[in-house]
Amino acid sequence: MKNLSKRAGISLVALIVTIIVLIILTAAVIVTFMEGGIIDRAKESVFKSDIRTYQEILAVKRAEEQIKLATGNGEEELKLIDKTITGEEIKDILPEFKVEEYGELIEVANGEIVAKKELDEEVMQEKWLIELGIGLGSKIGNIGIVHNDIIPEGGTYYKGIKSVDGPEGTPVYMVGDYSTAEEVFSEGDNFPNLETGDVYVYGDYEYRYNSELTSMYYIWNGDIFKNGWGVAVREQNKSEYGDILTTINGSNIISMRATFCGFGNLENAPSIPNTVAILGETFLSTSITQAPIIPGSVTDMGFTFSSSSIVNAPTIPSNVIYLDHIFEGCASLTGTIEINSNTSNYSGAFIDTVQPITLTGSSTKLAEIAATANNGNVTVATK
Repeated sequence: MKNLSKRAGISLVALIVTIIVLIILTAAVIVTFMEGGIIDRAKESVFKSDIRTYQEILAVKRAEEQIKLATGNGEEELKLIDKTITGEEIKDILPEFKVEEYGELIEVANGEIVAKKELDEEVMQEKWLIELGIGLGSKIGNIGIVHNDIIPEGGTYYKGIKSVDGPEGTPVYMVGDYSTAEEVFSEGDNFPNLETGDVYVYGDYEYRYNSELTSMYYIWNGDIFKNGWGVAVREQNKSEYGDILTTINGSNIISMRATFCGFGNLENAPSIPNTVAILGETFLSTSITQAPIIPGSVTDMGFTFSSSSIVNAPTIPSNVIYLDHIFEGCASLTGTIEINSNTSNYSGAFIDTVQPITLTGSSTKLAEIAATANNGNVTVATK
C-alpha cells in the first residue's frame, strides 16, 4: 500500500510537469507564430494573388470591349472603358471580387485596378498596395520582381566587362558580348558590388548597369543614366517576352530605352516595372496593338510608340516630361487617350496619325498636343 501511494505521488508530479512543459511549448509556438508574421504573410500572399487574378480577368474583358469600340459593334454594352466602378458594382463585371475585403482599398478605372485616392500611405502599406507597385490613384503595373543577395537559378552575373567606342566616342557595351568579363558569378553566388558595365543575364533579358546600350539594335547617344539598370532583349524574333525584373543587386531598373525597338513580331508587351523612368523609343516600329500600363515613375516617352501598330493608347501619367513624337505614324491608333502631363515637350506627338482620336485628362496642354496632328483627326473632349 505504501509503494502504491508513492507511485501515485510520482505519477501526479510527472503529470504536472508534463502539463507545465506543454503550456510552455504552446506559448512558445503562439509567440513564434505571431511574431514570425505567418498570418500576415499568408494574407499578403492571398491579397497579391487575388489582385493579379482580377487584373488578368479585367485585361481580357477590356481588350474585348476595345475591339468592339474599334469596330463599332456593341458600344452600348461597354462596362469598363472610360468608366470608374467601385464597391458592389465591381461584382457586375468581376463576380470573384471580394467586396468586403478589398472594396475600401481599390476601384476599377477604365478597366484597370486602381488604389482609391482617399487612402493614405499608412493604409496602403498595411494592405500591401505599395508592394504591388502602385501609389495613390496610380494603376497597378508590374508587381515587383527583385533579385538581391543570392543569384537565383538561371541567373549569371558578369563583372569587369570593357566598353567599346560608339558614335562620337560614346562608351557602349555590346549585347551578348561577355568575352572581356573579369569575373563570372552564377547560381548560388552572392551578388558582387555594383560597377558601371556590370551585366546580369536572366530570362529573356540582359541588364546593364549604368549602360548606354539598352537595345540589341539601338545605341542611345544622350546622357548616361546613373545608378540604375537598362534592359536589352537577348533574342529578337519572339512575339512576347517574360517579366522584366524591378530591382537587381539593390539597384532599380530605370531605363527601357528602345528595348523592343524594331521588333516586328512583338504582339504582347510585358508589364513595365514601376521603377522605370525612361521609355523613349521602347516600342518604336513594333507590331503591338495594346499598350501596357505606364507607371507613374516614367518621365521620358519620346517616340515610345512611334510607327507601331498600336490601336489603343495607355494613360499618360502626370510625371512625363517628354512626349515628343510619342504616337507619330501610328495609323491604327484611335479612341480616347487620357493625358495628365503638362509637359511642353510634345512636338509631333500625333503627326501622321489618321484615325479619330479624342484627348482627355487633367493636362492643361491638351489643345496644343492635339494640334500636333497634321490630319485634323485629333480633338479634345468637351467638358
